[in-house]
Amino acid sequence: MAGGSGDGGLRWWCKGGAKVGCLATRKEQTKASFQHKFGDVHTRLMKKNYDPVPQWWFYTLLVVVIGLTMLTCEGFGRQLQLPYWGVLLTMALAFVFTLPIDVITATTNQVYYIHGRP
Repeated sequence: MAGGSGDGGLRWWCKGGAKVGCLATRKEQTKASFQHKFGDVHTRLMKKNYDPVPQWWFYTLLVVVIGLTMLTCEGFGRQLQLPYWGVLLTMALAFVFTLPIDVITATTNQVYYIHGRP
């Protein structure tokens, strides 16, 4: 019966079993990735064909982009009306809230929007 409640209990038990199996697999994968033993085919191909990018490149790019953002917001005769502290506040809020929201989204498969639909 489509949409009926006759198979609701079976669905509930199947979902629970799938979640336990998924968590066990994820735990092993997470542990292996922290020990640099993760055997993903894409990771092996990337390590085989490309040299690793130095970490300082990413830090340099971050500093340059933040500097250009502040220059843009403070420059141009203050036409954007966003002070430097607004840029820093925005970055701090994104840093604080991105990880918890992404963890909730990844574990529950539910996306929460502030203003209705995406």
